[in-house]
Amino acid sequence: MHDTARTAVAAQPGPRQPADYRVRPTDPMAASELGRACGLGPAAAQVLLQRGVDDPDRARAFLDPRLGDLSDPTPMADREAAAERLAHACRRNELVAVFGDYDVDGTTSAAILSDVLEALGARVRTFVANRFEGGYGFSDAALARVLSCSPTLIVTCDCGSSDHERLAKARAAGIDVIVVDHH
Repeated sequence: MHDTARTAVAAQPGPRQPADYRVRPTDPMAASELGRACGLGPAAAQVLLQRGVDDPDRARAFLDPRLGDLSDPTPMADREAAAERLAHACRRNELVAVFGDYDVDGTTSAAILSDVLEALGARVRTFVANRFEGGYGFSDAALARVLSCSPTLIVTCDCGSSDHERLAKARAAGIDVIVVDHH
C-alpha cells in the first residue's frame, strides 16, 4: 500500500531547501561522449556535465584529485598559530573538543580531524550540532555540551565564524578556540 501522507511530507521543502528546485537540462550525447572518454556510465557523466565538468581531462582530475591540486593554505588567517596550538595539544595529550556542524561538511571534517588528532596524541571528544536542539552552528546548547567535558581546546568544523559570543564565552572560561570554517 502506498502511503500518500508520508510521500507528501517527504516532498515538502526543508528549512534550507528551496521550494523551486530545478535540475539543469540533460544532454545525452555529451554525456555519452564524456562517459566513453573517461570510462564512465552515462548517468555519472551527466552528473559531471551538470556540475560544469565538460572536458575529459577536467573530469579525470575531478574524479581522481591530487594533493598538489589543493589551494595554497598560506593566506588562511592564523594558520601557523592554529597549527602550533594543535601540535602543542597533541604533544601534551590535552583534551580537545572537536565540534562539527550537522551537515556533510561539518560531520566529515569533525570525523577526520578527530581521527588525526587522536593519532597524533591528543585525547578527543567529538560533538556534532543538533539542529533540533540548539539550531545550526556553535549555539549556546552546543557550547554547554562541549564545556561539560572540560576541554583545553575547542576546534569548530564548518561553523563558528559568526558565533562570536559563544567563542568569547569559551575563551573567558580559559579554553583556547580554533575556528575552521569556509563561510
